[in-house]
Amino acid sequence: KLIRDPVAHCYNREEFARAGLAEDLERYENEAIVSVDLLEYLWKDNENHVEFLVDVMQHSMLMSPWNLDQKEHFIIPSMINRNFTGSEKGFQFRFDFSTTFMPSGLFQRFVCLSISYFASRSKQQSLQMRKPDIFKNFASIEMEANLRFYVREASELQYIVVTIERMEAVEPVVAIMCSIMKKINEDFSNEGLSWKTEMLDPNSRNFVLYNRAKMLRLKPWFQGNGSIGTAWNTEGGYLDVEGFLDSF
Repeated sequence: KLIRDPVAHCYNREEFARAGLAEDLERYENEAIVSVDLLEYLWKDNENHVEFLVDVMQHSMLMSPWNLDQKEHFIIPSMINRNFTGSEKGFQFRFDFSTTFMPSGLFQRFVCLSISYFASRSKQQSLQMRKPDIFKNFASIEMEANLRFYVREASELQYIVVTIERMEAVEPVVAIMCSIMKKINEDFSNEGLSWKTEMLDPNSRNFVLYNRAKMLRLKPWFQGNGSIGTAWNTEGGYLDVEGFLDSF
């Protein structure tokens, strides 16, 4: 009842309006944000197990906690069925599965875990974070005020491409995204995934393997001392990504 194609298996809107959940349903279908009230209604046949089902979905990397208007909500990226057709600008790197296989559901779990991490960091550091924009093949996620990165699934090419708006965010985004992909591989795929991490050379506009980019000290990814990027001189610093992922 919770994850479905809103066109092929649409909800009875009159039923939800009578239950006082019309706005909740509209937000869920358009923004993938679901309220606790809507969850309880959808799972009314299992009303004694709502907390358990939420826990299962979070540990399956299908649901991310989200605070909206000081109330507990959740984001479920798999709910969105419309594609993004625009473009994004910035520093790009990608996870390349073209020589192996990128399983269905990987991208949505990648987006879900990314949102969960930055939402947790925002809560811990009392930062303001605008809601992510989510599509079937794309997500725009805010790290903090006015600092976003973008994640796109190029399913026909078997890539997940990450675009970072500003240079100061290169270091944390690369580190966090690589940790998230590793976590998904361990928990979702039983370490069965194989991919290449590649960085875009801003001069040649070609993608370069991570290790070669490191050897070449390719900027902005490697800044002359062998480390990725620049210091993250922004609000709040890091939330321990490994500790956060281990909590799943």
